[in-house]
Amino acid sequence: MTAPPTIFVQTPALRESLGLEDLPVAGTSDADNSVVAWLLYADEAGLALKRDDGLRIAPEFEKGRGAARARESSLAGQPIAKALGIARLATTGRRVTMVDATAGFGVDAWQAAALGANVLMLERHPVMHALLRDALHRASASDNARVRELAGRVTLEQTDAVNWLQTRAQTTHDERPMLVYLDPMYPARIRRARSRKDIETLHRLVPAGDDDGLLDAALAVASHRVVVKRPSGAPLLNNTVGAVPEAITAPNTRWDRYVV
Repeated sequence: MTAPPTIFVQTPALRESLGLEDLPVAGTSDADNSVVAWLLYADEAGLALKRDDGLRIAPEFEKGRGAARARESSLAGQPIAKALGIARLATTGRRVTMVDATAGFGVDAWQAAALGANVLMLERHPVMHALLRDALHRASASDNARVRELAGRVTLEQTDAVNWLQTRAQTTHDERPMLVYLDPMYPARIRRARSRKDIETLHRLVPAGDDDGLLDAALAVASHRVVVKRPSGAPLLNNTVGAVPEAITAPNTRWDRYVV
């Protein structure tokens, strides 16, 4: 397995403000600056990761891909909306609550918020968590009222998803999230040759976790359903035994929906 790339922080002050004391500061004696790595930096556009070749990546809820999709009038008819089933869950009379246990860049969580859910994003990697926190803060201060509204529906917690879900297993039915969403790392052997640079970076930065344990924990906690995002042709997560979930498909993606 390839080691994850080194991440340097722009300045000591930024490192301290983000609580990332374990990361080296660029240009200092404790940093191996010969290593091809990423720089975590802040500018007028917000917090981002930048590579030596100029590639910049960061979550973006106001101007990015996820924001554009959330604004589409056809969002409610798209495959992810059908898979999540937020409109149907809302007929229970309760505000739909969703846990995105593998937040990544927050794209799917933001779309779920646009569909009407209150979403908790879980992200265990400290750098990804810092990037998401900054993006969510910028969205909450946006000049766009709709962006501020959606930001008010999204919260974020840095934690291991399996542990978080397991601690909720003993709560009452009404205290549990109605929906748990999982988007584990795509298997390397079926990763698309032209996958986006941000996704490639996420795969390298964040080692794969306990995906089998994640599904088991999600099924034990969700009060209504678990939705697992998979690449087309991938096996069911955890080689699920028992009832085969309903599948919602798109050209390159499949959403497996488990009703609990």
